[in-house]
Amino acid sequence: MVQSVPANAEAPATVDGAVRAPLDAGVIVTPDAGPQLALPFLDEKPPAESLVEAPLWMKARGVSDAQLEPFYSVGGCAQREVGEPRENALVCEATEGVEQGRGPSMVYRILGHRKVWVVRQKRPVAVLDVVYIVAQLDKEDASWPNILDLELELDATGMSAVLRDRQGGVSCSATRPHPPSSDPLSVWDRFDETLIKRACANRGTFVWRQGRFVRR
Repeated sequence: MVQSVPANAEAPATVDGAVRAPLDAGVIVTPDAGPQLALPFLDEKPPAESLVEAPLWMKARGVSDAQLEPFYSVGGCAQREVGEPRENALVCEATEGVEQGRGPSMVYRILGHRKVWVVRQKRPVAVLDVVYIVAQLDKEDASWPNILDLELELDATGMSAVLRDRQGGVSCSATRPHPPSSDPLSVWDRFDETLIKRACANRGTFVWRQGRFVRR
């Protein structure tokens, strides 16, 4: 089932939205974390030594072991400062598998998320969560384009972020919805259209307000 959270001005920026670079490495399947996308870092790819292990970062800030499980499957994490007053934050890449339909018409897709976490009172809090990539789970060729490519740019001040079409990627304007029909393949088309609309509707600027990023 697809789990979506409607975007609204006062809620956390948690949406079915989008990311940046193409998934050139396709899908990586690991026994511990399940399907994960090989996602490049959003900005200039940082040197390996600057990347942070999310569970270690969280634990160092008092997060209990019971709350760490979701952080073993995220990657590409880097530290930033966000908000006012300033807070240490962790910016990570994560993936979500979604499906729709049944039998031979079952549709599987991967959503790439970009998330910003802080720790408050020893609890992890997501202050920004956007989907930036919609991709096929079963690419036969890793060079195939994604269904949708967006990019998220976090301002150097840590007070705003912009979600937009990624230059050179499959943009919102490049995607074309397919009309419903009785053909089982249209289940794929309709599902893709739903994911694309959610992602593209979330493009724009997010600003820091009341302890989190919200859509302006």
